[in-house]
Amino acid sequence: MVPIAKALAAVIAAIATPAMGAPSHAIARAGAAATLLDKPTVNPPVTNLDEYLLRQLMYAKPEITPWACDLGKPNGCFVSTYCKDIFLKENHSLKYIDMFDVMYEDCDRPWMMCQHKTAPFQRNVTAEYFARIPVGMRKWVRHVVALPADNHGGSDAIYDGDNIIIKGYPSLHDIIAAVARAVAVHGYARYGPFWKTYEWEEAYNLDSAVLNSFSQQSQEENLKQMTVLSLYGAQNPNLVSNRVPEFHKVINMYNAIQGAARENTFTVVKGWNCPERLMDSDVEPLET
Repeated sequence: MVPIAKALAAVIAAIATPAMGAPSHAIARAGAAATLLDKPTVNPPVTNLDEYLLRQLMYAKPEITPWACDLGKPNGCFVSTYCKDIFLKENHSLKYIDMFDVMYEDCDRPWMMCQHKTAPFQRNVTAEYFARIPVGMRKWVRHVVALPADNHGGSDAIYDGDNIIIKGYPSLHDIIAAVARAVAVHGYARYGPFWKTYEWEEAYNLDSAVLNSFSQQSQEENLKQMTVLSLYGAQNPNLVSNRVPEFHKVINMYNAIQGAARENTFTVVKGWNCPERLMDSDVEPLET
């Protein structure tokens, strides 16, 4: 297995030069024209915790199994219906779909993933990044789709109905924030998305800041960004205030997440810990 550091070096050249003739894309993270929450960001804003996440997060060894595919034979290739739908929405040719399974040592069921054959996030990179996300969060993700960057060369990680779409080469921070959207729906002992609960609203009202400009866009984004910090803090609570000098300004939201999330959401547990894995999409023959 290629470590993250080597994998990152292997794709940096591809990231630096956008692919010619890249299609226009239909799926993107919703932006905000103006600030919608009424609190400032901490100083300095917390925008990327990758350096510290990679040091602190444990690693669940992945095993990648590519799907056999022979386009020259009838029914020689199969794809998940979800991956196929995303490729069509994004105006990518179906002949560039590459399907694979990833089995992690902390779950007895593999994750069905797919990639565009020219995506910066190739199989090993995708598998390695998700290996850093505890199974208590990862189990709420059905599929992962890795695509090339948009025309402008932008990178992002997007939540799409319990699936994660990776465009270009987003940060681990961005990927965890996307996964946090699924956790917000499934990973708390409350009904409905956690950002809509009274508990979250009360914590927000008690605090005087948010983490960054994404957090200012909506309570959903605010929760996602705070979840990244909460995951980091769960590994070593004593380090949080070192990374966020104004941590006291967001501490109530942090504590709300830590207190309401299901047990072992942010920590590593030995043995199988994913009985609630979401069901995969259907599989069908690939017709290009």
